[in-house]
Amino acid sequence: MFKHLFGRGKTRSRRHGIASSEKPEAYWVARGEDVIGKDSLEEFREGRQGDTYQALVRLAKERAGGSVLDLGCNVAALGRLLYEANYDGRYTGVDSNPHGLAVARQALAAQGARVRLEEANIRQLPFADREFPLVVMKDVLEHMEDFRPLCAEAARVAGRTLLVANFIPWTEGDAIVHREPAGYYHNMYKRAEVYAFVRELGFEVERVVSALEKKGRANEIVMFVRRGA
Repeated sequence: MFKHLFGRGKTRSRRHGIASSEKPEAYWVARGEDVIGKDSLEEFREGRQGDTYQALVRLAKERAGGSVLDLGCNVAALGRLLYEANYDGRYTGVDSNPHGLAVARQALAAQGARVRLEEANIRQLPFADREFPLVVMKDVLEHMEDFRPLCAEAARVAGRTLLVANFIPWTEGDAIVHREPAGYYHNMYKRAEVYAFVRELGFEVERVVSALEKKGRANEIVMFVRRGA
């Protein structure tokens, strides 16, 4: 389906350890007010990805260890649903969109939550190695020019668990890298390549959870766990 829509794209070969030349996507900042998405808990629960959010909440509460980092958090839907579900740990969200973060900040303050929200490049995080027991990436990886820099940075700051959920599914064939005219990406990454790269970073796949969307398509949530942790 996506090959028909996008045409055949090419992956870029980058060795682990070499810094990416990719810059933060100007699109998400320039059009920030237009792309903040839903802003109410009811919309998160009842919307197209309601089951995906609820599955992430269950997994996050199980693995958070008192602190969770949400990369590309937008309006902090995950954090707000976590606190609604009686999560009592700390939530940290990072995004390059100041408009989404403003919505998140106001909503989380109203919930009385213990949070930290950072406007930053998620490929250059201002955190220490293994600072967070759990790192979550929901609907983020497929919008990156290359999945490797973000996966490497997420793995660096993850103490034990990395949860990855993609709105655009993996492909079992060639990766498809498609940049929209507006400047953002809609990519289908090859599952085997992503898994292999995350294994290079010291993680293994522990569990894959399928969460059914309202329109019937399954979103996968992949739980990577650090070896020996």
